[in-house]
Amino acid sequence: MRITAPGKILLLGGFAVLDYHPALSVAVLDGRGEGAGATAKKGSHRLISKEFGIDAEFDPNNPLEAASDHGIAKSAYAATLAYLSGLGHKPEPMTVELENSPIFGSRDEKSGLGSSAASTVALVSALMEANGHSLDKERDRIHRIAQVSHALATGKVGSGFDIATSAFGTIEYVRFERGAISLGWDMEYGDFCRGLKETVHHDWPRMSVKKAGLGPYGVIAFNIRGGKTSTMSSVKSVRKLVEHTPELYENLIRGQVEGEKEVFGAIAGQDREGIREGMRQARRYQRMLSDWVGRIGLLNFDPIEPPELTGLIERAEKLDGIVAGRCPGSGGYDSVAFLTEGKADIEGIVGIGKELGVKLQPLDIKVTGEGARIV
Repeated sequence: MRITAPGKILLLGGFAVLDYHPALSVAVLDGRGEGAGATAKKGSHRLISKEFGIDAEFDPNNPLEAASDHGIAKSAYAATLAYLSGLGHKPEPMTVELENSPIFGSRDEKSGLGSSAASTVALVSALMEANGHSLDKERDRIHRIAQVSHALATGKVGSGFDIATSAFGTIEYVRFERGAISLGWDMEYGDFCRGLKETVHHDWPRMSVKKAGLGPYGVIAFNIRGGKTSTMSSVKSVRKLVEHTPELYENLIRGQVEGEKEVFGAIAGQDREGIREGMRQARRYQRMLSDWVGRIGLLNFDPIEPPELTGLIERAEKLDGIVAGRCPGSGGYDSVAFLTEGKADIEGIVGIGKELGVKLQPLDIKVTGEGARIV
């Protein structure tokens, strides 16, 4: 039995999603309809990923020991076994093998489409299905198990929009209340199992997940060859700005959010110029936010929208079929994405990139309204 889960492009809500503002996260698969895959077969309690060099065995009586190094995939496997144990089930011995679509890039050159979140959701879904828990019937609980495991592995830095996108598809998302997840690997296993079950089964304050669409518009995206940006480092740097100058941060985020509200409405109203103007406002405020992070001395922080990508987006928006561009998510050098209408001039964008010294690799993606599914 095999599960595939889509990646994500956070088109609206970068950084603002951390503070409970709405985000538009677009779910994407490759041209074959594949994302991150997890194949479960009867065997031992084992996790294999050739791509990331993982071959781990889990003790079903305490799988937390194997997840103690905070590996994201190991965390997902261990948390799912713990949840099943918390239900009073004896988990079936399953060997799960992970593999990623090329759209996610490689370990050293990721495209920013959320391979770790997609793999987490695929893995949890595969183990749950293999143990008699239907993905379609228990998608909400599978989503929350994946959120918990990913938060434990990453130190609870993010908002969880990427996990939600991989679970549900293209969505409008508001994050859950900070503190909704209060578990730790250092807990006694029985306490962890009970706590995980309680966490998964209870409502999560503030969280909202709504199916969304793009109307007549499409999305294209490009991996930036030779460049990458750490999302967690970027988020931590921006939180430093919050600590130093909270009022400034609030003003900048407010300006971004106002622009993005215009984009939400313009997509619904099929207002091409409204989309472009709203996106330009959001980008402008994000560039100011990025500048201020640099001013407080965080020199390792990649700009949210590097100058060469500003030039790329502004020139690309003059091409046929290009509505508006964005450095999605936390920005930096992972990828660049564009809302499109009709046939987009992909070769023209690649050519502009060459002139600006940016090596762009078009990604073979298609937007999907579906989340994780059995294939």
